[in-house]
Amino acid sequence: RGKLYHTFKKDYVLAVADFDKAIKYDSDNMMAYFWRAKSKYEGGDFKGADEDMSKYLDDDFYNIT
Repeated sequence: RGKLYHTFKKDYVLAVADFDKAIKYDSDNMMAYFWRAKSKYEGGDFKGADEDMSKYLDDDFYNIT
């Protein structure tokens, strides 16, 4: 759902909340970190976006999706 909130509704607050839930249930879900970073960035939370994207890149560097 978070990706739909981000992409189609442009509701970045709901998108971040949904990705928060996904990460809570599976902290190894790197795509949730990636999309949460994008949503945070679009919502103006640049520091949070940087933290999430750094986690995604550090963990998923050689597994390009």
